[in-house]
Amino acid sequence: MNYIRTSFSQAVIEMFENADSRLKNDYPDLEENSVAAYLFGGSAVHMHIGSRTSDDVDADIQTKKPLKAYEVITKALTSVEYDDEEGLPRNIIWDGGFSTTLGAVACDYEDRATLVHVCENKLVYLYLISAADIAVSKISRSSPRDLDDIKGLYKTGLFTLAEFEELAESAIAYCAVTPSKLRFNVLEVIKELKEVRA
Repeated sequence: MNYIRTSFSQAVIEMFENADSRLKNDYPDLEENSVAAYLFGGSAVHMHIGSRTSDDVDADIQTKKPLKAYEVITKALTSVEYDDEEGLPRNIIWDGGFSTTLGAVACDYEDRATLVHVCENKLVYLYLISAADIAVSKISRSSPRDLDDIKGLYKTGLFTLAEFEELAESAIAYCAVTPSKLRFNVLEVIKELKEVRA
C-alpha cells in the first residue's frame, strides 16, 4: 500500500469519490458504508507495488439494500481524466466486464482486504484486496502480464508460496471454472515463483 498517493491511485480514488457524490444526490437517505468496493486487477497491483498502471478499474462492488450493485455501476462509476507521473494526460474507465464469479477468487477474500479510503459522504468505502488474493485472481487467465504481476507481488515478500497455494486451493473449490485447468495454472505459477526466489 505504499503507492496510494500516486497520480494513478488518486485517479482511482476520484472515480469512487465521484460515485459517492452521485449516490448522495440520487439516494439522499442512504446509510453510511452502503457500498463496499474491493479493488482487483492492475489498480490493486499498482497500489501494492507501483509496478504498472491500467486503463481500467476492476472492482467487486457490494451494496446494502435498497441499493443494487447494478445501479452503482451503471449510474455512478464514470471515467476519470488525470495526468500521470510524467505529466501526460491519461484516462481510466470502469471495467464493466469484471466479475469475481468468472475467475479464481477465494470466497473469503474480503477478510484479508484493507480499507484504503472512505469517500467524503461516507457512502462508498474502498478496499484493497491482499497481494496473495490478487495473485490467485490472476491464475485463471495466466497471461504474460498476469504472471509478471504475480511475480512482482511475490518478489516484494507480500505473500509466501504456502499462502498462495492455500488460497489457490480455496479459490479452485469455490470457482465455477474448470478445476483441472486452474490446478495446472497453479502448478505452473508455483514453478515460476520458485525460480524467482532461486
